[in-house]
Amino acid sequence: MSIHLRNKNRGFSLAELLIALTLLAVVIGSSATLYRHFFNSFGTTSAANAVYEEARFMMERMVQAARMNTLDYEEYFNQVVYPPVADPNPPNHLISTYGQNYCNYHQQFYGAGLDGQINTRDDESMGTRSTATYPSPSRMQKELYLINQKGDHRMFFKRVSEIVNGVTVGKVALVELVGLDDGIDHLSAAGGCARDAGEDDGYIDTWVCDPNFDCPSTVPVTCASNAAFNSTIGLIRDEEDNRSNSSFVDITPDSLDVVDLSFIITPTEDPHKAYNDPALQIQPHVTIKLTVRANPTIANSFDSTNPTITLMTTATSRLYNGVETRCALQ
Repeated sequence: MSIHLRNKNRGFSLAELLIALTLLAVVIGSSATLYRHFFNSFGTTSAANAVYEEARFMMERMVQAARMNTLDYEEYFNQVVYPPVADPNPPNHLISTYGQNYCNYHQQFYGAGLDGQINTRDDESMGTRSTATYPSPSRMQKELYLINQKGDHRMFFKRVSEIVNGVTVGKVALVELVGLDDGIDHLSAAGGCARDAGEDDGYIDTWVCDPNFDCPSTVPVTCASNAAFNSTIGLIRDEEDNRSNSSFVDITPDSLDVVDLSFIITPTEDPHKAYNDPALQIQPHVTIKLTVRANPTIANSFDSTNPTITLMTTATSRLYNGVETRCALQ
């Protein structure tokens, strides 16, 4: 009888080695895929967080402004009735009408008094207005117009496009205005220009760039009665197709590209002036929708795709009394 003893030092067969190597390759491949996915996700999350923090700062600035002021129905009415027009002089840029025609909206709520004539001091408030000729503004807006309680300071927000390092990016732009009582020529006699009709009568007739707000471009005001007069104020302007001639200031962090900025205003008429319309008795508020991404000029520094972030919030005005509209009509 022969006995065969197994050799305990025998190695793996070729088939066993091939199976083991195949399994090892599968495990290593799966681990590498998970590793890459993890770090790509981490990069995307880090980029999104960076964009979100900058966007949140922009949103908070607009929300605070909306809460401390109220919707500027005068300007919304102005833009419905007097939209931007083309300059008759070449190169025929579109010229805005911001800050003009003040009090036209206010007058819509008054009717002739005892003298039977409109726009005189005995005109009577009707608490409503007809929208047949001049309709209410749309709830959906691309620009936000705000005014303070005293009715002498305004803030306008909107999205603009600018070219940065050869790349077109979106920006949030702001302009601030103050109301003056300087008459028809928009100049004060105190500066050396002759006094004109409407000056110092207690009513705002001129809106200029706030001296505490550095408008990059304004419309100079000349004095017909004094050629040497040098005005220190400037009416705001915004050639919509020529950003170099604009009073609006870019307030966006350089790292952001504003893809879209829109506003939903409620109600569409001033509830304090339209007090006879129950449907309009709603505290003014605005829903702000801001969509941003990283500025394309720096997005290539990310180890991932350029994330797009959308923020939306509603801000209600904390002014519970009507704006003190200082017009030559009561």
